[in-house]
Amino acid sequence: MGIAMRLCCFIVTGCLLAIIGCTNSGNSPNGKPDGKPGDGAKPIDSLAILPFTGQMTKPDIATAETWPATVRNLLEDILPDLLTTDVVEQAPPHSMKVIATEVVRERKLTGKPAQQSGAELKVGAVLAGKLADDGQLSMQLLSVESGELLWGKTYSLSFGFSKDHGTWRLSMSDADRTEIVRNVIFKLTGKEPAPAPSTNKER
Repeated sequence: MGIAMRLCCFIVTGCLLAIIGCTNSGNSPNGKPDGKPGDGAKPIDSLAILPFTGQMTKPDIATAETWPATVRNLLEDILPDLLTTDVVEQAPPHSMKVIATEVVRERKLTGKPAQQSGAELKVGAVLAGKLADDGQLSMQLLSVESGELLWGKTYSLSFGFSKDHGTWRLSMSDADRTEIVRNVIFKLTGKEPAPAPSTNKER
């Protein structure tokens, strides 16, 4: 009878220790926090959005003289500015440093490899984009240290007439911008971004 009692106590104690161990192991069975980028990777706390590159052949209905400048302005100025502002506004407080686009442009990085540009800017990650002739914009989020592709996707830019400026232009929808910003923030910090401002208009 004494042996049976000691055996029961041993089993109960073992179960209690197992429960305590599981409780202290974290939010997931393997001990890794849920929602973090990669397999326990340390969040990257600095980002630069580089001037995008590429070109698109002028549609027949667009004005030949202004089209190259329109495409270049979108790739080098408009989209990097908008995405940088969106990341700053929606990233969790104190989660990352984002280099201002004015600083990036001053370094004249257009045409340089993305990883080299990131090293010159002393950031942990860069967001780069390249426009194909058919209007497909390929986005890539890269680790500057390793060159690893952290996230990537291709988006179709829209083509239409701007009544405000009286010219044909390329643009990116708010939905695509929101998706890019969400993925960038989540992949770098492991946290969900704040909701996008409702006042955004399609660019």
